Amino acid sequence: MRPTIQSVLLLLCALVALAASRKCEFQGHRCAASGKLTKIYQCNHGRRVSFRCPTGTVCIQSGSSAYCGTDINVQQAPSKPSSSSTKSSSTSTKSSSSSTKSSSSSTKSSSTSTRSAASPSCSVTNVPALKSCSNPYPGVVGDCGWLNYINCHEATTPSSNTKFPPAVCPGTPPTPWSTAGPLSFPANLDGGYGVPLTPAQIYTILSLVWVAENSNGNFAGVVPWYTAYSYIQDIGDGRGYTINLVGFTTATGDFLVFLQHLQALEPCNPLVQYIPDVAALSQSGSSALTGLQGLAQSVVSQGGGPSGAGPINPNYVAATWNTLSDSTTDSAYWYLAMSYSRQYNLSLPISKGQLYDIALNAGISGLESVVLKVTAKAPTAAQSGGAQELAWLSNLQQLWIKQITTGDTSLDGGQPDRGLMWQHLAAPTQSTGKNSAGAYGANNTVPNLQLALPITVNCYGNQITIMSP
Repeated sequence: MRPTIQSVLLLLCALVALAASRKCEFQGHRCAASGKLTKIYQCNHGRRVSFRCPTGTVCIQSGSSAYCGTDINVQQAPSKPSSSSTKSSSTSTKSSSSSTKSSSSSTKSSSTSTRSAASPSCSVTNVPALKSCSNPYPGVVGDCGWLNYINCHEATTPSSNTKFPPAVCPGTPPTPWSTAGPLSFPANLDGGYGVPLTPAQIYTILSLVWVAENSNGNFAGVVPWYTAYSYIQDIGDGRGYTINLVGFTTATGDFLVFLQHLQALEPCNPLVQYIPDVAALSQSGSSALTGLQGLAQSVVSQGGGPSGAGPINPNYVAATWNTLSDSTTDSAYWYLAMSYSRQYNLSLPISKGQLYDIALNAGISGLESVVLKVTAKAPTAAQSGGAQELAWLSNLQQLWIKQITTGDTSLDGGQPDRGLMWQHLAAPTQSTGKNSAGAYGANNTVPNLQLALPITVNCYGNQITIMSP
């Protein structure tokens, strides 16, 4: 019997109702199974919708963004920044840079990156086809097709800020710029309760986040998490440009906060020109790129060049972490993790890193929600770093793994890999669960509470060794 129009409509209504019943609380986009499957979930006003990546690509999580990609060495779309990624700290093919007159001193210190990112003329036949806005650019960084591709076919117009740069620019931009690398974060970064995190421990935390969000290939060595500073792309998620380590966006307000922090450090930085344009886009929640002509080139120039490993403006780095530490924004992942470490007397690097990873993976509200469910007694100041802190951390990790496997499974596609990785590092004898590939979360046989390197973890079917920088 052939189905009637009425029966088809009834079936469609039922499917819509079923989809609507699947509530979600996460922010941005999530992979159904990061690095393994091809479905991406989006939380739209509390309702989960999904779509699949093109053939030959996989879903890659970065902070609160997810996109379709193919290569671990191609810079990922951070979107807290993830993810990191989205939420997180990620790598992806990058872009070009052209400098403005107002940034002449900065341009000189990064001239190599600027020259390599120049956009040559070419025929239309050389421009790669845009298969999906979320895919990394498949061409050569800075070639004639790059800008149109990362703009997702959105038109850009010149900035409305015609009074930039001002006649007098206070302060002097730092020169020369250092090369972006594994320790490219502020020396005075908040280290949380107790003994502050060392640079090596911060690098390890950022690297663990990176491998969890970009584990779609084998990797061993110094983790290039820093190459995401210069990431910028409109990934077609309705939030305009997604930018930087964790995926600040031009439509949601966090990139505006970043620009304001940058302005406080360097009033005549070429990116400061776009403050009124980004403010207008953020206020309306617009996905348009109106007024953002030249922004992409400046982001790449400021953030380490096309490869992400070239000269990087230290003020750009500082503004990034000032934003991640700004309690007034939805991107305050680092701030919230270190604040909880002080509130609950958590001094172990493994505790601080776990808090930051959950914040990037689930967003601010996600971390707040799981912390509130912890029933283990928090350690006193005298108990910090000892058995009571480990009991509290163990309770947090158990709740988190339960959340991503049986709660809102759209976070990590219901797979426990990311949670088991951290759990095994903290308590290898207690973490007996196996991940999606049937492996333990890490290879340590004794607790690695100080995050000492090297570390070998197993995540989404890949074994990844993190070496000292």
